Amino acid sequence: LYIVQLFQPLANLGGSYRMLMQAITDLEKAAELLHVPIEVTDAPDAADLASIIAQTPSDHRDVRFSSVSFRYDSYPASGSGAGLAAGGGVSHLSFRIPPGGSVALVGPSGGGKSTCTRLLCRLFDPTGGAVLVCGVDVRSVSQESLRTCISCVTQDTVLFNASVAFNLCYGAPGATDAQIRAACRLARVDEFVGRLEHGLSTTVGERGLKLSGGEKQRLGIARALLREPTVLILDEATSALDSETEREVQVALDAAARGRCTLTIAHRLSTIVHCEEVVVLAGGAAIERGTHAALLLQSGSVYSTMWARQTVEESASAGGGAAPPRLSPDECKSSVDEACRALGGLHSSTASTVLPPGYDPPPLVTRGAGPAEPPRAAPSRSPATQASIGSGQEPTAIGVGESGSKSRVLEGGD
Repeated sequence: LYIVQLFQPLANLGGSYRMLMQAITDLEKAAELLHVPIEVTDAPDAADLASIIAQTPSDHRDVRFSSVSFRYDSYPASGSGAGLAAGGGVSHLSFRIPPGGSVALVGPSGGGKSTCTRLLCRLFDPTGGAVLVCGVDVRSVSQESLRTCISCVTQDTVLFNASVAFNLCYGAPGATDAQIRAACRLARVDEFVGRLEHGLSTTVGERGLKLSGGEKQRLGIARALLREPTVLILDEATSALDSETEREVQVALDAAARGRCTLTIAHRLSTIVHCEEVVVLAGGAAIERGTHAALLLQSGSVYSTMWARQTVEESASAGGGAAPPRLSPDECKSSVDEACRALGGLHSSTASTVLPPGYDPPPLVTRGAGPAEPPRAAPSRSPATQASIGSGQEPTAIGVGESGSKSRVLEGGD
């Protein structure tokens, strides 16, 4: 008993000492973080972008990338090509999002799509060229005013374990009840919110576990609209949803994009067919651009190859077979990378963006569906086969061959 009374306080003291040392270590790391120099700073005379937008006519409220170049420090400079970033940024990239218009960025992983959104939000400053909103360089306005005018809807909507209203007002704390309900109507959220037991006061659970994927995504759209942004960024906003939910969310996205400059990033190409311009990025450069229909007409183009690899072939009218399953987000990305590698090695790890002369693209095979074959005539049966069938015996069959494909059934002595 005396020994326990002696060593128990010593054990508690040892535990307290370990906690104290851990706290001191964490404090030192926090102090180091506070002393990290800030790379992106506001100019001394930085203007307020909201005031500039208010004074700009609605037909001049565009977004423009003017010969923008940027390279991450963690990537070495490219030694070939026209100074391409080799998966580490963008090089001499130019495009324009007209007022109320939409531009889609597609291409292999690492091609520079996410870099464009970071430059637009001014998380980084370009090393060349300029990013302009309403004709004003984003480096000449304050970061707070710039990001107040931009809303982003991502693939994974982050929700807190709080009420629906709290999650909606996270980006606009001063929003009124009328504004919240207007954003809900625009994002098609009001219907399912009305079915909740406590309406806008209903708790959504940790990370929104009480809601479906489509409901969470529409809440994210409503939250983005509540800020009344001038620029809307859709970063794979529907890639994790099933086909039916994607159609519902896409209707809400189309309504949300009206009157705003919309920048869409997508691997599933079916979500960007209505965009006014599609820019194909590879190796940090724009290798193709145009409307969806115009790019499909370019035989052997990167975009048409990506589209063909993602398009599910229709079932034969006489067959009536079920359609192959829908591509998942990872499969969409893989198909895009595969298509770009087939067309001259345009994966993000390379700097080349020029198709080889006279290149003939390989035949395209859609996942889950093969090329339609002409109907085969019924095979003639030998007398031995007819006898075996008449006696109730099963014909001899051959299973899977060396190539992995199913062999046809061979009957009797055929």
